[in-house]
Order: sequence, then structure tokens, then C-alpha cells
Amino acid sequence: MKDSFYFPHDYHAREDVKVTRLLRSHGWSAYGLYWALIEMLYENGGKIASDYEMMAYDLRADLKLIKSIVEESDLFYRSGSTSFGSRSVDRRLQQRRERARKAAEAGRLGGVANAKRMLDDRLAETKLERRGEAIEQKVGIEPFQQQKQQVKALIASAADRHAF
Repeated sequence: MKDSFYFPHDYHAREDVKVTRLLRSHGWSAYGLYWALIEMLYENGGKIASDYEMMAYDLRADLKLIKSIVEESDLFYRSGSTSFGSRSVDRRLQQRRERARKAAEAGRLGGVANAKRMLDDRLAETKLERRGEAIEQKVGIEPFQQQKQQVKALIASAADRHAF
């Protein structure tokens, strides 16, 4: 399945001067084709090859109408001799890329902070272990082992007394 993204649609787009001219010249079918071309621009990263025959076939529309919408409405710009784009689509795609870049950077920084925190925790544990080893070396390990054996013996004798 292809990724599906939302793109912003100005709720008053039909009141734009250029769109009003398009509606006056070609009617509401041209308005629908305009939005289909906008969708195609988003699907193709902001540029579409100027293959009007293929577009007309894909959109089941008149070739002359497609060409007129792209070349005469001022809603699109030529990008070289073989493709066209839309400034509003370019701007919104740039905003999307910027948000994605910021989110990736925030994720990277979060990962770095998490790794640092884990490292700090591990260093703190190591310091405690080393401090414990130093204490054991000063006091000697045998007193601790003797106490441990004594506690085990007390527990065992208490368990024997209360056994049924």
C-alpha cells in the first residue's frame, strides 16, 4: 500500500483570483482537475512531467483542458522545459520536510540523552560496586560471610521448629 499523506487545502481556495479565472474560463470540472493535478504534485515530490496526453488519459479529461489549466491559469509554473510545479505545493512540502527534520533531530537528541542517562546510571552502579569492594577489603569478607551463614542457620532452625 502506498503511503498516504494529508495536504492542507485552503477552505477559501475557490475565491482566489486565479482560481476564479479558471472557473470562469472552464467551469467546475477544471476546478476538480486543478485539485487532481495538485494531488499528483504531492505524490511526485512537487514536480510533474509535462506529459499532457498521459495526464489527460489518467484523469479521463480533455487534453486541451489539461494543457490550458497548467499553462494558462498562472496556478502552476514551468520547471524547465519538461515539467511543472506549484509554488504553494513547494512551500508546503518544504514545511513538511522542515517538520520532519526537526522531529528527527529531536528524536536523535532524545536518543543521545537516553544513552547518556543509561551510561551515567551504569557509572553510578560501578562506583557503588567499587565502593562496596573497597569496604569489603577494609573490613574483610569473612565477617560478612559468617553473618550470612549465621542468618541462614537461624532461619533453618526456626523452620525446623515450626514444621508439622
